[in-house]
Amino acid sequence: MFKLPIALLSVFSVSAHTNVIRHDVDPTRYLAKNSDFSPLATFYFDGAHVTLIDPKLIVTAALATFCIQPNSFVKIGS
Repeated sequence: MFKLPIALLSVFSVSAHTNVIRHDVDPTRYLAKNSDFSPLATFYFDGAHVTLIDPKLIVTAALATFCIQPNSFVKIGS
C-alpha cells in the first residue's frame, strides 16, 4: 500500500537545474569578464587549460603536456 505512493513520488520528483535572470537587472551583469578568470590560461595549440598557482608555476592535466617542453613560455591573462 505504501510502496505505490513512494514509487510515484520518486518518479515525479525531479530537481530543476536552472538559472534565474531577473527582469530588473541589466543582462550584461550576468556575463563573465576575462578578469574573472585571471589565473586561467589556454594552450591554444591544443586547447588544454591551465591554472596559475604561483607567479612561475602552472598546473594542468598530464595529458595536456604532450607537446610542451620544460621551461616553455606561457602567457597568462590578456
